[in-house]
Amino acid sequence: MTVEVDRGSIAKAWRKARGEEFFFEFQPSRQQAGPAGADVLRSVEEAVAAVNEAAVERYGFDDAPFVEGTSDSDHGVTALMNPGGDGDEVATWFTLLAERLTTIGWAGTIRAARVTGPPTSSIDETEIGSAIGAFVRFTPHARPRPDTRDPGVDMSDEDLGALAEQVDHWNTQHVDRIYLAHGDIYGPAPASRLGAAWVRAAQRNRLAFVTWVDHTTRTTASAALTAGAQATFAIASKTEPWRDRLEKTTQLLQQLGPRLEMALVRTTQPHASTWATLNTTPPTPPGRIASVDDIRLAREYALDAYGTQLLTGHHLQRANDLSDWTITDLGNDRHLVQHPDPEAWYAADTPDPEILSAARRDFGDLIITEEIYRAFMLEEIARRQQH
Repeated sequence: MTVEVDRGSIAKAWRKARGEEFFFEFQPSRQQAGPAGADVLRSVEEAVAAVNEAAVERYGFDDAPFVEGTSDSDHGVTALMNPGGDGDEVATWFTLLAERLTTIGWAGTIRAARVTGPPTSSIDETEIGSAIGAFVRFTPHARPRPDTRDPGVDMSDEDLGALAEQVDHWNTQHVDRIYLAHGDIYGPAPASRLGAAWVRAAQRNRLAFVTWVDHTTRTTASAALTAGAQATFAIASKTEPWRDRLEKTTQLLQQLGPRLEMALVRTTQPHASTWATLNTTPPTPPGRIASVDDIRLAREYALDAYGTQLLTGHHLQRANDLSDWTITDLGNDRHLVQHPDPEAWYAADTPDPEILSAARRDFGDLIITEEIYRAFMLEEIARRQQH
């Protein structure tokens, strides 16, 4: 018995993807389970690495198909194909993979994977309710103001590793089904090292999403990593109390705090998205969310008053009066600032308006306004013209 390639399904997936990424899977034969003691995931990973190298040698780096994100799925082993060339190269790549798997003792079929995303009900606020979300922003690794249109997330390897570890443990008790999206393309999530796969997806596509859905508890947990060293986490649930969800998101800030430039916890939409959602999900900040993209502004101002957020010592000195707030030193000049009445912030879809107004007075001139943002941009334009 040998490994066969379902060329019809592969060609259809390639055409549908218009030469972009698509998922494929290797489903081992039930009659021939493979070489004794061999693990199918490890076998495919090793075979993929060898065929990737052979493809580069054959076609050159720019024209070679490339496969990554090998992971377990319900139907075998799934991976993501990044096509190169005009299609013939893709067909040759799969021929080489089939030959290599056959040589080491496997039998089965390589075909296009069944790609599915989270059910609509899992991200529908009327079905699942609003979420409590953590928004975290790391220090960009290379550029103070990264271009969010460029691929990659511009974070250090240490920060990416810490973030991947958080994803591996994020709301793991609610696991009915997990979905991983490379950009806008959802596919089966790996059974292990999910955080690492999520990070790799964001590095190549500018953004990645992972979603955990538990139909029994009507709970949706999610995480997003986007360009500009920004990540978001969210938990929406019809059964899990808001205090429990708040505790989980607050723990993220506590554990990642010393690495972060800024972070906050607030009510948000049911699924993790980008920082830009703060401009469209009430209550919106008084200033402009674009200010988060510039390190100099972020180090001088806060976006708004939130029930839980991360501030530096410099921020604390500039605030009007935070004497009634709980302030916890997290190290590296990062402080967790929490309002004394969390119920007013997180028990409902939006914070209590009176509490929010009073909190904004406590923060005072620390909160960036539209006028401050415009003045900063004028100074920035003048500075660039001088250079």
